Amino acid sequence: MRTKICCWAIILLAATQIFCGCGGNTNAEEKLLRIYVRADSDAAAAQAVNAQVSAAVAYYLNGELENCRTYAEAYAAVRARTNTVAHIADGVLRAKGYGYGAKAALTHISAQSGECDALIVRLGTGNGDDRQNVLYPVSADTSAKDGAVYKSLIAEIIGKRL
Repeated sequence: MRTKICCWAIILLAATQIFCGCGGNTNAEEKLLRIYVRADSDAAAAQAVNAQVSAAVAYYLNGELENCRTYAEAYAAVRARTNTVAHIADGVLRAKGYGYGAKAALTHISAQSGECDALIVRLGTGNGDDRQNVLYPVSADTSAKDGAVYKSLIAEIIGKRL
């Protein structure tokens, strides 16, 4: 009788694991933290400087977030660096001769891929196409698709002063 009860208990436990998903990946950290750098317009020059700002900001944030182990840590780190991101974007825009500035804000958005928290960087009016990237989890590869590794002198200078 005890053998039957033990066998049924094992079968019930196994069925619970299979059908309830209790034995699967229990990592609740599937949230993504994104960045959107929105150009002033869709003009070629505005899109070109958008790419440069995106590279500078990504370089800075990837370095700052590489030690974040949880979503909460990454979110707090980005929130604390929002003004620095705007200053980096402003610096790139000024260095390239643009008269407009940048604004950065951390917000919750609904996108085609679902809802997420995102750092939105608006260059000028922010009415152009955007460049988007995932901030967390941090990608191991921070190089560009063309093989170049972008550095930001402005991000390095600001990082030394902080």
